[in-house]
Amino acid sequence: MRNALRHAISVAAAVLISGGASQVATSQLLDQAKVSEQPIPQTLTQLKESNRKVRVPVRTGSVVLHIYVPQQTRPDAPLVIYSSGSGGWHQFDDYIATAFAQRGMPVCGISMHSYLRKFYNTSRPATSDEVIADYRTLTDESTKVIGVNQNQPLILSGWSLGAGYAVLVASDPLIKPRVRGVISISLTRDNETALSLTNRLLSRAGGKTVGPSFDVTEYLSKLSPLPVAIIQAGKDPRASPKVATGLIESASRNRSARCRLFDVEAAHGHSFSGARSDFDRALNEALQWIFESISSLRDRLRLRVNQHSILGV
Repeated sequence: MRNALRHAISVAAAVLISGGASQVATSQLLDQAKVSEQPIPQTLTQLKESNRKVRVPVRTGSVVLHIYVPQQTRPDAPLVIYSSGSGGWHQFDDYIATAFAQRGMPVCGISMHSYLRKFYNTSRPATSDEVIADYRTLTDESTKVIGVNQNQPLILSGWSLGAGYAVLVASDPLIKPRVRGVISISLTRDNETALSLTNRLLSRAGGKTVGPSFDVTEYLSKLSPLPVAIIQAGKDPRASPKVATGLIESASRNRSARCRLFDVEAAHGHSFSGARSDFDRALNEALQWIFESISSLRDRLRLRVNQHSILGV
């Protein structure tokens, strides 16, 4: 009976996971779905650690993790793997990482500027396989630094360039089963795979990315059934709500992408100036939507299990 029930659960999960999944991945997703829905705390917690820098090994080199740990962390709280914008660890990256930690979630942040400049250049830009392999390592190292188990659920997030990389990494079949959701902030279609000052200046002058890059819609379309929250500043010409709507439509043409736009209408520019409190509310809403989506997935799995049990599977 127990084996039949386990088989029914595996069948149900396999139906729900886009593109199919291995037995291990299916099992991990089910473990994740069993975690109780986590409400957003009414009172923000103090931080035990804020922007502590820890160097961890990646390939033959190393990368600095920016660590943020709340005073009080629930055992089932997801670990946030956060990727910065292209300019390095910016003040707004610190703001976002702090915001996650204040809501009870430990954060390990990566400076995309340092990472890309260290390992790649315009003659040899990053490939998706290389980035994913590096992030598998970074995720493992992050769990060690924070002191949680290797199967701890994750939220992948990022701002600007990092917003695109959060989507790319979440598409990895080995990482995806641990991911509760993705929160991409100031997301654009084209995301650089190597950094060059010349290309950056040309990109800003022409309004179009110059140099090697990837189209984020290629990976957005692979994330179903994961919830993907996209938070955009209403008055940001580079990463506007209109841009996000176009990305969601492109990603949903061939597959059922679960993306939702959170429009911070009053915010100016890429770092949400003039509307940080509105950004905080949007982040709360995005997190709540993700946790409710996981609860809904759990209920759908339970329904499928019951259906297969009735059929004698």
